[in-house]
Amino acid sequence: MAAKKSTGVDERKRNLAAETAPGEDEAQAALENAHQKIAGRAYQLYLDRGAEDGRALEDWLRAEQEVLGKES
Repeated sequence: MAAKKSTGVDERKRNLAAETAPGEDEAQAALENAHQKIAGRAYQLYLDRGAEDGRALEDWLRAEQEVLGKES
């Protein structure tokens, strides 16, 4: 089988895929941090209610509002 001649396009695609946009790492870290804060607060709400199941979405939305409201 003959070797396929590289046009350089594949290499450029790999290089572009490896690059991150300026600030992308910081944005990802901020999202992960916010997610962790929301999850922690939602869990605390769950515990404060006596670990009553069935209200996870309510807890998450309240925690999201509290955490993101503080950061705005």
